[in-house]
Amino acid sequence: MNMPPSASGLEMISRIPIMIGSAGPQMVSLTAEISDGWMPPSWAPGILPRFQPQLDAGFAKRDGKPDDFAIWAHVDVLVDDDVRVAMRPFKEYVVTWAAMQRPMMEARGYPEVASRLEELLADVPAAEAEARVQRGEPILGGQRWDEALKAIPDEYMDEGWLLGPVPRIAKNVEKWLDSGLTGLIIRYGPQLTHDVNVENLEVFEAIARAAGKEPRG
Repeated sequence: MNMPPSASGLEMISRIPIMIGSAGPQMVSLTAEISDGWMPPSWAPGILPRFQPQLDAGFAKRDGKPDDFAIWAHVDVLVDDDVRVAMRPFKEYVVTWAAMQRPMMEARGYPEVASRLEELLADVPAAEAEARVQRGEPILGGQRWDEALKAIPDEYMDEGWLLGPVPRIAKNVEKWLDSGLTGLIIRYGPQLTHDVNVENLEVFEAIARAAGKEPRG
């Protein structure tokens, strides 16, 4: 005997926004077409104009950009009195995932850096590179590893990360807060380690103040 469907008795309390993380041109356009917001895989101040045509193509299919369309990005932060010491683990990250990073390098105006890293990594098979990453080893050895790290300009790191002493980070975050984002997610410490990062709470307070939010307590 077929029974008619019955209501569950549940009522919607509030609308849940759908955010999509996407990187490729077609997916970025689709994100703008069907979702409530975009979470780019990487970001840097000044990068929005590179993606705006892709976003606009998606908005055009829904009769314009919704007023509440959101863009949330993350930035990695590391406090150290020596800026270059703070840059080092993130340069290692860029080298390790150079192929994945290439579209963003090109979008940020560093195609020659991407090409140089591709050249240095050309004879490292993908499976071997992955195995070395899993073992916590550099994917290049000796001099070539150092050469790859040197191929990444300090300017590239300074544009895409928040690194160095707290006052320096507090000043540099202002560019992020004025880069077209709805919100900024702060992620502390290097990503290529299983070590526990002792977070510097002072830098979170400094970033909050730069954003006009006074820390509580």
